[in-house]
Formats: sequence, C-alpha cells, structure tokens
Amino acid sequence: MSAIPEPARERAAAHERPSAAHTISRWARFRLAVMAISGVAFYHLVLVAPFALLMICNPWTGYYGVWPIVGVITFFWWTLQPYHETPGLCVARAQAPALFEIVEALADRIGAPRIDEIRLTDDYNAGALEAPVRWQPWRKRQVLLLGVPLLALNDAGSVCGFIAHELGHFSHRHGRLGQWIYRARAGWLSYAGAPFASVSLLERGAAFFAHWFAPRFSKLSFDYSRQCEYEADAYGAAVVGRVAMASGLLTLMAYGQRWQDMAEKELPRLIALQDAPPPAWMAQVQQRVLTRPAQADDLERLRAKASDPHDTHPTLAERMQALSVSGDEALRACDLPQQVAGAAWLLDWDAVVGRLDMLRGANDLTLARARLELEYGEPETVMDIARRWLDDRSLGSDARFLLGAAQLKRGDKDGIGTLEACIKSDPLWALAARDLIEQHAALLDTEAQRDRNRRLLRRARIKRGRALGSVLDKLQRGELAPATLDEDSWGILREVFSAAPVIAAAWCGGIDELVHEQRRYRTVVLVLRLRTERLQELNLSEDEVRSEARSLLGALLPGSTLRLVWTVYTTEPLAPELDARLGEWARTGERCCLVSPREGESVGPGARAAALR
Repeated sequence: MSAIPEPARERAAAHERPSAAHTISRWARFRLAVMAISGVAFYHLVLVAPFALLMICNPWTGYYGVWPIVGVITFFWWTLQPYHETPGLCVARAQAPALFEIVEALADRIGAPRIDEIRLTDDYNAGALEAPVRWQPWRKRQVLLLGVPLLALNDAGSVCGFIAHELGHFSHRHGRLGQWIYRARAGWLSYAGAPFASVSLLERGAAFFAHWFAPRFSKLSFDYSRQCEYEADAYGAAVVGRVAMASGLLTLMAYGQRWQDMAEKELPRLIALQDAPPPAWMAQVQQRVLTRPAQADDLERLRAKASDPHDTHPTLAERMQALSVSGDEALRACDLPQQVAGAAWLLDWDAVVGRLDMLRGANDLTLARARLELEYGEPETVMDIARRWLDDRSLGSDARFLLGAAQLKRGDKDGIGTLEACIKSDPLWALAARDLIEQHAALLDTEAQRDRNRRLLRRARIKRGRALGSVLDKLQRGELAPATLDEDSWGILREVFSAAPVIAAAWCGGIDELVHEQRRYRTVVLVLRLRTERLQELNLSEDEVRSEARSLLGALLPGSTLRLVWTVYTTEPLAPELDARLGEWARTGERCCLVSPREGESVGPGARAAALR
C-alpha cells in the first residue's frame, strides 16, 4: 500500500531481536502464565462465592438437585462479569476508509488479528486494548486508540509506525503464551483501576481481590512486558524502517513534551486571561508545536531521562539502542509533516474540526458549537456554553441535554439528574437522554435504577421507531421539503459527502409538520445514493455508511430531532414520487441537493443527464 513506506534494505535488521531487551526464559513465562490463570480462577471463584453459599445452604437444595444450583450460579457469574466503557469516540469505516485499509494491511503484515474498533481519544498517545463484549464474557474486542492531538501533529508515515507498534501487542510473535501474559497484565491493571464505588456490594470481594492481585502480578511480569515493548518497536520498524521508527519515536516524544508544556502552562494562562477556554485551541497548538522538527536539544533532554521502574515503556535512549540507530541518524530523518495524519485519513477532519476551529476563533457561543465541542472538544467548554441557554424557552431542553452529556463525559454523576430534567421538560429527548444514561449506567447507584432506565429506553425506542415508520411512508410518497438547518450544518454535510468516494448523490430534506401519536416532531432526512463498486473496493457495507451518516447528524442536530438516513444503490430505482422530487431539486440547484448526481451513473434522478448538471 502506497501509504505505508517499505524500505526493503532495513527489514532484516528490524526483524532481529532487539539487543537491549532482556531475555525471558520459557520457565519464567510458564510461571507467569500459571500465576495469571490462577488469579483469573480465584477471581471468578470469589465473584460467585456469595451466590454459591446461598444456594448450597438453601434448605430446598436437596429437593431441586444440583443442576438448578449450577444454572443459578452460572447465571449470576454471567451477569456479574466486569464491564468497563471503552474510552474514546468510535470511528466508523465510512468516516475513515483509508485509515481502516491501512490498519488492516498493517495487521496482516505483522500477523496480528484484525481490529474490531478504532476510537479517537483526547490525549496525545496511541494504544491498543482488549475490551470486553457486554453479556458475552468469552469474547473480546480488539480496539485501537488514537489520540486526536497525535493525529493533528504527526504525518501518516510516522503514525503508521506507532500503529504497527500497538498492533504488535496483539501479534502472536510475542509467542501465544507471552502475548496472553502481556494482555493479562493490562487486563488486571484495568480491573484494579476501577473504583470500589462503581461495583455492587456483591462484587466487592472480587474487586478487592483484583486490587490486591494486580500490583503483585504487574511487578512479577514487568520484565516480560518491557521485552514486549522492544518487540513491538521492531514490528513498527519492519513497516517504516528502523531509522524512520527511531525518528518517529523522537518526534513523538519531542512534540509530546511541547504539547504537555502548552497544556500545563499556556492553557491555564489563556483561560485566566479570557475567563474561558481559548478559541481554536488545536490550531494554536499546531502553530506552536509545528514550528520546527525535533532538535538536538530535544534529543539530549529526552536521552537524559531515567528509566521509570513503573512504566513498561523503555526510555528513548534504550529504544534507539535496541533499533541500532544513532541520535544523528534519527535527527536527520526528522521533518515537519506536509499533511497531518488526521487530514489524510479522516474524511470529515477538515469539515468538522476545521469548522469547529472557525467557530472557536469567532468566539461563537451557540448550541451548534456546543454539539461539535461535545464530539471533538472538551466537556468544560460544552458546559460553559450550555449554561448560557438553560433559561431560553425554545432551546432550554437542548441546553440541558448538552450540559448532562458533558457532565457524564467527565464522569460526573450529576449529569444523570440533568438528563432526567431534560426529559421532564421535553419528552422528545427521552430516547437520546435514556441512551446516554445507559452508556454510563455504572454511575447509577442501584440495579433498580439501571433496570428502570433500560425499561424506559426500550419504550422510547419503540415510540421513535413508530414515528420513523411514518416518516418513511411520507418519504416514499415524495412528501419531502427542504430541511431547516443552519449554515454551518449545510456546509459540513456538503463537504463530508462531497469528499466521500462511495456517495454518488446526496439530498437533505424534512417532513413538514409531522405529528405522530400526539407529538410534533422536527425531522431531517438524508437520502444517499451509493456506488456499489466503491463500497466493494473499500470493503464497506451499506449499514456502515448509514451508521456514519447518523453519527454525523447526531453531532449537528439536537437529540430531539427525528433523523432518518435512507440509502439506495445507484443500480436501484426510487419510488416515482420521490424520484420526481429529488430530480426537481437537482435541476433547480437547491442547496438541499448536497451532492449532484452524475450523468448516466444512477437509475432514477441520475439517469436524466444534462438536465441535472
């Protein structure tokens, strides 16, 4: 793949075992594996012990027999499996087809399993983790985490090396046993990091054991985990070359130090001066950090850092020594990015992040900006804007939802009360608010509260589904009017869909005065024509495109808005009434025609060639 450098002359050196890594004997790995398995077994034993004792001491035990007891214990074991929300914002394949293509090619090259999810986070880092699947404790999801600041400050070639490093931790080149030990260590530290307040009384025994066991297992497996870091660097070097990998690590750490200095020193100063988070913060970071490549003084400062006995990552000096690259070689290879990785890989990077920076620069304090900040910015900014609109009669419910969502995003359980107040003020927010509460169910105090929210969430979904059915009926009859959107939303939708290679044509409309079950809805409908051959080339499904379009609408529109995304292939005809309405919009150049159809590409509106151009 052209996006991944392949210097053949350096691959052999990259595949050699790094010299700086410690050699861990098979016997040591075997002992670690036995300890990890024993810890998992004892953890699950402690988890189900209260229920096992309750069932065994039950006077009816002899009457029912052993199998009902086993069934009940298994049921409680299944329901009490630890589950932690995966950090970051999930990226759909349709949003970043090039990124997914590169990640899958990298995984194939180094023998790692395919990634199930890619998520964007707020920190300057990359990571990989195995996330649990809710209600399926026997399954794990491989998740790649990429920090937005990392994508904003480094080019695609450097980030490829970092991604290969993270994927290396999933690879069996650590050895199947060793790879499992590395993931087990990360898993135990994750369990131990969960606060006691987030687990029920019945789970406290298992949580206490995790807090006791994790640091001990972590200490014993430290040397092996550090060896895995050296091996992961070698996987990255096999993709981009050992010099490029070393220079990428140097650039990563140098830019990271500049980023940290701005976040710790410059950001508080600007907030103190302006009494608010500064506008266009990411643009300011890029202007300050990307002034020059990594310099000799950056290298010397990073080389002088001592090895952290609590961090499995080696120092820069140790990693460069393992890659057999000198400081001068790494410095000569450092350069400023021509195009940052985020702009190269994410279709809506310029449309959304650029638009958000423009709003910040103008000190815009509308709820439209707050919705974008909720997805791509800081929750404190969202809360500051939302509080300004709480007393507005028409926008108060929207502001309450954004305030509650921002509170939950920063882990504040007060957000649940704010969302409940939002639902009370306007029931149309029930689905969006209940769904958000369910995503943060661990913040609810009791299981009864969680059950109540799930029950009300199901009811809201049923009502919203019936309303969407009414919208679909009207859509097929061509009862579509131009959507009512602000200028920024029109611009973002047009930029995103115009840049998407799978979109042959796109329209955005709405249903005037939709009243369903005595509720009046505001509706926005996207009609997307998809190129079948491009979907196949990019390994995308229609559902993935639809999901990404819904996510984009969710970032632009209030949660009370009824949103429908209707997709159809270019080879499929449309209902005659809908065909006529979309054709009219394309002929007259209405702005609700986001992407005009090309001549001869589509059955239906796209077939009427010159009249539509």
